Amino acid sequence: TTLCTLAGFCVLVYGVLYLATAPGTKPVGCVTEIVVYPLKSARGVSVQSHALDNRGLKYDRLWMVVDEDGAFLSQRRAPKLATVTVELPTSDDDPLKVSAPHMRGSLVVPVVTSADGASTVRCWEDRCGAIDQGDEAARWFAAALGVDGARLVRMADKTKRYCSNKYARSDALTAFSDGFPLLLATEASLDELNFKMVARNKEPIPMNRFRPNLVLGMHEIHKTVSSPFEEDGWGSVMVFGKGIANYMNFQVVKPCARCKMPTIDQETGVPDGRRSSSATKGTADDDDEGGGPAAMAEPTATLKTFRTGKILGYKKPGWSGDVFFGQNIVPDKMLDGSIIAVGDPVIATPRRPRDWKWMSRGVSGVDF
Repeated sequence: TTLCTLAGFCVLVYGVLYLATAPGTKPVGCVTEIVVYPLKSARGVSVQSHALDNRGLKYDRLWMVVDEDGAFLSQRRAPKLATVTVELPTSDDDPLKVSAPHMRGSLVVPVVTSADGASTVRCWEDRCGAIDQGDEAARWFAAALGVDGARLVRMADKTKRYCSNKYARSDALTAFSDGFPLLLATEASLDELNFKMVARNKEPIPMNRFRPNLVLGMHEIHKTVSSPFEEDGWGSVMVFGKGIANYMNFQVVKPCARCKMPTIDQETGVPDGRRSSSATKGTADDDDEGGGPAAMAEPTATLKTFRTGKILGYKKPGWSGDVFFGQNIVPDKMLDGSIIAVGDPVIATPRRPRDWKWMSRGVSGVDF
């Protein structure tokens, strides 16, 4: 009985201390841009408002181009995807409409959902159920990207692709994103990066190099804004939509390690340090990373001066030499059908500081 009483007392003390030391929330500005990418690695569509579904933003990366082996193609291996423009569907039955500056006319792809086109494709380490969208689309993308055997697929309606439960909750879903349903970035962090790039006699870059879904900036009425890279320390963000009790909570689950793609000019498809937008298939760079960024390619070179895992103090194996910009976020349950809009105010809850040791982990976020 004494041991039970002592144990109960210890649990009570821990609970009181945990709650008493919980980080407070802070206004960090508002949503200034929402971008949906219907086709993985193609150009995004900036919208004023958009619905969420159980995979993130509705229609986001629902389509993907694969090679003849069923492996995903991104700008890393097929940089000309950066030049492919996509119209945002307005309903589940809307055809996918795409165009590219070097192709004659646009392509209209009616949605194919029948089992006749069912296949299994690979997106990084995940095998996903998908529906092939037909030979006409395949021919168009093979020509547009310069990749023989390329085919367009759409994620099957019943497919459930789970996010890594090392970071996100075990039932969190995503479509054909790299790993998580939404990427968050802030204008303040981009401004800081561009300041450092200009100081190195480099040209500043636009936000589209980082391909975020949600961008945060200053709230013009309340004058609230985050400081540069303040998002590194966030455990969650809450977006306040219009209407009574219309709030959306997102867990900040993992900093985004940046690959070759931010070095690719999103207007031309040409990676910095490379001569052309030619596909890497069949070359020495034909891997999922597309050979990685060229030596001294920007913005990677500048990010290496202040945003590596080693400089940021991350302890995860393999993160030391990576560069980081943006945060992967996962919506809480029950947000299917919620509407997020430009101008929505945002508050953030910090992650518990890592030097709090035994109180650093828990629902507030992961200590990296």
